[in-house]
Amino acid sequence: MTGERTKRSNILGKYAFLALSLLCLLLPSCEADSSTAGAYYRRQGASRPAAKGRTVTKPIRGSVETPRRGRTRSTATSDHDSGEWDRYMAKFDIAHSHGAGIYVDLGGDATVSGKSYRMPTGKCPVMGKVLLLGNGADFLNPITTVDPQDRGLAFPETTAKDSKTQLTRRTPTRGRRQAPDEASISPVTAADLKRWGYNGDDVANCAEYANNIVPLAEQNTKYRYPFVYDAKDEMCYVLYTPIQYNQGTRYCDNDGSKDKGDSSMLCMTPIKSEVDAKLYYGSAFVDRKWKDNCPMAPVRDAIFGKWSNGSCVAMAPAFQEYTDSMEECASIVFENSAADLDIDKKADNFNEVTALTDGLTTVDLTKVAKALFTPLVNAGTSAKKSGGVGMNWANYDSRTGLCRVLDSAPNCLVINAGSFALTALSSPLEKDAVNYPCNIKTNGYVEPRTRSYSRGDDEFEVTTSLSKDNLKCSMYVHKKKSASCGTYYYCSPFEADEPEEKSFDWKRIAKYAAAFLAAALLLPCLLWVFRCLWRTKQDDDDACDYDRLMSKYEYSETAHGPAGRREQQLTSDAYIWGEAVARPSDVTPVHISKAK
Repeated sequence: MTGERTKRSNILGKYAFLALSLLCLLLPSCEADSSTAGAYYRRQGASRPAAKGRTVTKPIRGSVETPRRGRTRSTATSDHDSGEWDRYMAKFDIAHSHGAGIYVDLGGDATVSGKSYRMPTGKCPVMGKVLLLGNGADFLNPITTVDPQDRGLAFPETTAKDSKTQLTRRTPTRGRRQAPDEASISPVTAADLKRWGYNGDDVANCAEYANNIVPLAEQNTKYRYPFVYDAKDEMCYVLYTPIQYNQGTRYCDNDGSKDKGDSSMLCMTPIKSEVDAKLYYGSAFVDRKWKDNCPMAPVRDAIFGKWSNGSCVAMAPAFQEYTDSMEECASIVFENSAADLDIDKKADNFNEVTALTDGLTTVDLTKVAKALFTPLVNAGTSAKKSGGVGMNWANYDSRTGLCRVLDSAPNCLVINAGSFALTALSSPLEKDAVNYPCNIKTNGYVEPRTRSYSRGDDEFEVTTSLSKDNLKCSMYVHKKKSASCGTYYYCSPFEADEPEEKSFDWKRIAKYAAAFLAAALLLPCLLWVFRCLWRTKQDDDDACDYDRLMSKYEYSETAHGPAGRREQQLTSDAYIWGEAVARPSDVTPVHISKAK
């Protein structure tokens, strides 16, 4: 019997271990001639496919500009979170973090062959910036393409083999090795840049690569080429010209046809394209730590504000418009952002259109370069350098579609579900937005203050905060959901507001779904284990009954021959209908015969 109990315990232990293992598995918890340029370069590779232009719908201006309201608020330093906000908001001070134009970046100048030329100098790349050309070509196409309608602005397809002068590296630093002879200046792959020793991220590597391309005839010049990095195709393009904006009859065909004519190549305008949101336009001086020091992503559930009496107050807009999407709002703020654009092009008698036409006709890249490296910077001109100052920020409300464009740098954020704080530098895509900094708990005012408030003023100001203790509220405190930080608090003049639209917590839903699936899979397993245990118990009970009954019998192993067949014999106590005494008939043979 002891052996039977041990056997039963072993079976139960095995099933229990099997059930526990299944449970653990299922539950989630258990300007220069290209022939005289020096550069780092790669083997000739696949070029960007030619395109007939980039199709982008320009934003529809939905309302008349509203006058600027309110006044500039002085920065308050009394709030205990001001230090954290100073660190977080430093990158949004675009005049400091970028330091040049955004819509048009021509923030610097340098001398080449005795003449001074404008060039981009911004320290941050601009996401989604595309140059629309009057000839309809992709601006990343080389300028030497045979078909005039396919000529772009990228570096010509020049290699060391067919150049007048051997391409050389400017500064052999960090152990980079010389590229092979058969190499093009642009485009190059991100993988090749890393193989040549560039050790930053892809955008920083592309910027440094552009910084290393200089005219061989004047290697000491400070002039540098701009670049475009395509994060989708992982390709680095070096642009042959810094020109980003040319409009009017001097550059665009005056007969209304923009796909033909000599001037159409120089007819261009920049836009921010959601289709090409993964393009990074930048200068050769982009900060290597641009990801940390530049505002490259919109902020979700946030409103740009400024400090006032220890609270963050939403900023009054320079103008506002109703839009259909955040992408459209991003395009509007980009078109109105800082631009190094006001240039006196009549200060010299040089006709860049004629020079470009002659250069392309005679394949004289020197003339092409002179045309493409305009505008010139001459003494007495009124060339503008914005320094990054302009309307570079916007607050977008996804519920109403209101896009408020701002003209001064913010220094704090107000939490407000459904709002987005974006810049002219950042991605135009809503999906690229980052969450509100939930670790900073500050009282904020959702609407701009249009005038001074007195004690007798009965107009209510809605405030929000991630902390109930930080919320300044004299009326009713309510809870609200945000995609960034979950629950936050806001002050309302009403005791019972209308039900807020529920914010789906996809992580929590995924956990519940996983738990439900685990339970659904575990239940059949438990039923199977229970059934097996029940059958084992029945077999054990039957075995016990059999042993109890068979204990009443004696077995003779020798009385039934060598076959070992057992013959059951009743013991004396098995006679229950009579005495256990042998009767004569049991032992006396009786002879029975047939009667005669």
